[in-house]
Amino acid sequence: MDAIVADLGQQVVDKLQQMRFAIEEGGVLRAPDGDKDGIRQLHGPARQMELAARQDWLRRNLPRYLPFFANGHEVIPERIRPTLVEVTTVSQHDLFRTASLY
Repeated sequence: MDAIVADLGQQVVDKLQQMRFAIEEGGVLRAPDGDKDGIRQLHGPARQMELAARQDWLRRNLPRYLPFFANGHEVIPERIRPTLVEVTTVSQHDLFRTASLY
C-alpha cells in the first residue's frame, strides 16, 4: 500500500511540475506565473477534456453559430466596445458555448 501511495504522490508532483507549478523548500507549492501563456498552459488539460467531451455538440452546432464570428481581417480592435450581456436564452447560451470551445 505504501508503494501505491508513493507512486500516486509522485504522479501528482510530476503533473504539477508539467503545469509549471514549483515545489519550494519545505514542500510549499507555488503557482506558475500569471502571464497569458502560463494561464493557458495551466488550463490546457481541462480545456482539452471539455473539448473532447463536446465534440459531437460542436460538430452539430458550429454551422449555425459560426456566422456570428468575425474573420481576423474584419476585426478593428479600436472599434471594439465590450459590454456585459446577460445570457437568458438557449441560443445565447449555445453561442457562448461555441465561442468557448471553438
